[in-house]
Amino acid sequence: MKYEFNFDQLCPATYAFQVIGGKWNLPILAILSENDCIRYNELKEDCPALPERC
Repeated sequence: MKYEFNFDQLCPATYAFQVIGGKWNLPILAILSENDCIRYNELKEDCPALPERC
């Protein structure tokens, strides 16, 4: 049996973590929050561990 989330019953913080949760989402969001506009190559320089396909 597969467990499914009922997003209607989650608190807003839990829902937000479900949406942005992922290996690279938070580091990318942190870098993007500090910059107005950034290109992928600049993002890659700021986060060198970022894989080619993300």
